[in-house]
Amino acid sequence: MSDRILIVDDDTDALEVYRTRLTHAGFEVETAQSAEQALARVGAFQPRLVVTDVRMEGMSGLELLERLREATDGLDVVVMTGHEDMETAVSAMRAGAFDFLVKPVDPKALQALAERCFREEELAGDDEGERVEEGIVSHATPAGSEAVGQSNRASVHLLGDVPKALGPVV
Repeated sequence: MSDRILIVDDDTDALEVYRTRLTHAGFEVETAQSAEQALARVGAFQPRLVVTDVRMEGMSGLELLERLREATDGLDVVVMTGHEDMETAVSAMRAGAFDFLVKPVDPKALQALAERCFREEELAGDDEGERVEEGIVSHATPAGSEAVGQSNRASVHLLGDVPKALGPVV
């Protein structure tokens, strides 16, 4: 499966900027202007990553995240919003988001995040044995591997601003 990304945002200008940047970076990209359009496209397009705005007409990005997590396996979701709100960020991470971005999103930062997402997915591809994620070594079992991966990702994201002088976070 190729590195396919579905971007969901009701801001058509932002959609075009993100699509252009990610396409030039070598990703296969489709866009949707609503969560409902995104749900209709997921089956046929089969993205490995969905990047969604939180606040849109109709279904919200958080509702889309929950629906995607229930209906698909192995699909990462990045949630972005123009409203810096720690409660929304925590809700997104608890619901299983890969990461959370605050708008305006720098297209280069979005590209770097997509690359990190696919790199981590490759590292986590081995359900048995030793894995290395963001400097954390774990021995995962098939039954617990997804939960371990999500927990590490969320912890690294939420603790990423801890000063390096404090040493490694375990």
